[in-house]
Amino acid sequence: IRTLLDAFRLTARPEYLETAQLVARRWIRECLHAERSAVIWSDHITALRALTFCQLWVASKGDAGTSPPLASELFVALERHAVRLAHPRFHRPEHNHGVTQAYALLALGVCLNPHPEAHEWMRLGRERVEAQMRDNVSSEGAHLEHSPAYQLYVLLQFISAARFARAHCMPLSADFEERLRTMILCSAHMLRPD
Repeated sequence: IRTLLDAFRLTARPEYLETAQLVARRWIRECLHAERSAVIWSDHITALRALTFCQLWVASKGDAGTSPPLASELFVALERHAVRLAHPRFHRPEHNHGVTQAYALLALGVCLNPHPEAHEWMRLGRERVEAQMRDNVSSEGAHLEHSPAYQLYVLLQFISAARFARAHCMPLSADFEERLRTMILCSAHMLRPD
């Protein structure tokens, strides 16, 4: 779905969006209410899929040809992801997955704005993004997992979350932004040849 949405954004060819919608509809019908596999609702894939479904939601809203059934099915799917991501036992606060989960919950709250729980999901997502930065990134800008690959992955998620929050008029704290700048410098230092 993500690849198809990227192609749609680059070319504006409707067949890419239509195919992304078909794939999403198939997943929703086959997997949304399935609990048979831990992989379907793993803590990381749930967050990544939620972000992708949010992107599909936004792209589809701009498409006059979006069918009402897909809109309602996608809304239900987004809601189910938000409920799961908001649950305290599902959250991974001491892990890179927790960053993605927090960012996804923030995005879901924005996408589902008419939903009665949307503001709570936005608040909780924002709070968790802030906590992930505060608790899992040292004052020198190193992520606690001490892996250059995870450092860059988490950095990208934090940058995306910060941009998203700014774009929706709810910027993250000055402390978050300062630690983010430190994390960028630390990441650049890790990539030096020596």
